Amino acid sequence: MGTNTRIPVFRETDFRDLDEDARTAILSVADAVSAAAGYTADDARRAAVKANVGSSWKRGHRLPLDLVSAGFDAACL
Repeated sequence: MGTNTRIPVFRETDFRDLDEDARTAILSVADAVSAAAGYTADDARRAAVKANVGSSWKRGHRLPLDLVSAGFDAACL
């Protein structure tokens, strides 16, 4: 973790295009990682975590551990 320096390419339109199960999975992981990192609900870093988790999902990574890892990669940038 912490070696990820790429900018996630996952926009809000990408998120809205997903089905409800995908959006729920991404949000639950992003919320859990953000809470573990100590980000409050109004912290802009939560958006970076969500974008990185969503980007990972978009690339085909669906296992919870892969998504959590992507979230912490964004949290550690």
